[in-house]
Amino acid sequence: MALLQTIKIQTKQVLNIFNTKEVAEHFLDSHYIPFDILQGISGEILEIIESITQKTTHYRILETGMGTGRFSYPFAIELAKKFPDSKLYGLDSSRAMLSEAEKYLPPDLSIKYEHVSLNKPLSYPPNFFDASISFYVYHCMKNWKQALNNVIRAIRKPTILFFIKERSQWGFHLDNRFDGIEMFDETYYRFWKEYFKNREIITPLPKVDISASNLDILGTYLEKKGFQHITKISAFKWKRKIDYREDLQSINLGLFTKLRIGLSAQDRAFLRKQMENWLTKEHIDYTKRIWEIPATIEIEVFYTG
Repeated sequence: MALLQTIKIQTKQVLNIFNTKEVAEHFLDSHYIPFDILQGISGEILEIIESITQKTTHYRILETGMGTGRFSYPFAIELAKKFPDSKLYGLDSSRAMLSEAEKYLPPDLSIKYEHVSLNKPLSYPPNFFDASISFYVYHCMKNWKQALNNVIRAIRKPTILFFIKERSQWGFHLDNRFDGIEMFDETYYRFWKEYFKNREIITPLPKVDISASNLDILGTYLEKKGFQHITKISAFKWKRKIDYREDLQSINLGLFTKLRIGLSAQDRAFLRKQMENWLTKEHIDYTKRIWEIPATIEIEVFYTG
């Protein structure tokens, strides 16, 4: 079975791991992007917002799915530099993630963050925010269309939505449809599914619509609602230093990267040994080639006046 198909099967078993202490505590490390890169990207976003709104003061920016504050921190710094009287509002449905954000974010930053479900109407009045930013969030939601509509109602016109995603190994894979390489088969998938079946760390989320992971689908939905679309590839890039054997696990197992941080050393050693049995030189060379591509950020902007 081709990897693209297998990932599609696997992601339907959406796992509620982002609200676990184990994952939240390691999120900044397991999803590392250099801080100065995130600051540069934040500056690019603020320039786009200013060019569309033609405002020069008092911005209210909404970040949906702020998590541990990985992007909130550098963005709030750049926001304060460019528009000192502005504020960032961060929302997330994971108490575990927000608990880590409270430890990570300096108290003097102009950020208000709170625990909410975006699938419910926001507590903010209509036209309260100037723009919304999200870092690869909506595919994790039970009903992304409902969540997106709740966000849109809270943004004044011109309504501006930013969808930010890392363009590294996954961006390369998806753009090239994995070069047709079959990384693993149905038996392989069943092995991992069986291994994690009785672990408390993973909880199935029923009836989750993951189609928002495809920005073409999300974009088509917004364009039907009258939004215009801009794609910007960030000028900021960074080079990864990786153990490509370990990162092949990330590609093959998807959510396993996040799950394994909650496992014992004995479990990790066992899983690594099992993984070695499936690796071939073709897999290793391919993965190494992917990770040698400099990573950057793709910024999708949707706006309507």
